Amino acid sequence: MLLKININGKNAELETDPNEKLLVVLRRMGLFSAKQGCGEGKCGFCTVLLNEKPVPSCKIPVGILNENSKIVTLEYFQKTDDDYENIMNGFKKAGIKLCGFCNASKILSVHELLERNYRPTKNELEEFTENLSCTCTERNVFMNGIGYATAFKHDRIERK
Repeated sequence: MLLKININGKNAELETDPNEKLLVVLRRMGLFSAKQGCGEGKCGFCTVLLNEKPVPSCKIPVGILNENSKIVTLEYFQKTDDDYENIMNGFKKAGIKLCGFCNASKILSVHELLERNYRPTKNELEEFTENLSCTCTERNVFMNGIGYATAFKHDRIERK
């Protein structure tokens, strides 16, 4: 099938099997921020933004995508979005050093949280971080990093 989609701000036409997973297509295109992990959509290593929502690309058959589907990988996001700087500054202030496998999951998920444009409570952060586990980051430290990222975003908005 000929697949027409928008990947990282560019329209693309790909010849592919409709059952092929988005992760496989992205990696074939040389986009490696989405990592192969559990293959079941649980670990988050393969996270991308699909129409501005974080999704596990290992679970998305490309046959459900169309020319209105907008896919953003971490490679593109880190070059184009102010939230990336807010998130990385927040993570740095909390002492977070990501391992490389969970980067897309944590960064793109925190981006979605920042897009809600509010300051999450401790209970909301605990719920939010429950499924974003990776041994590279202790959960309380990760929650602190999100808090700092939120503060950096609000400071940036107030300065404008």
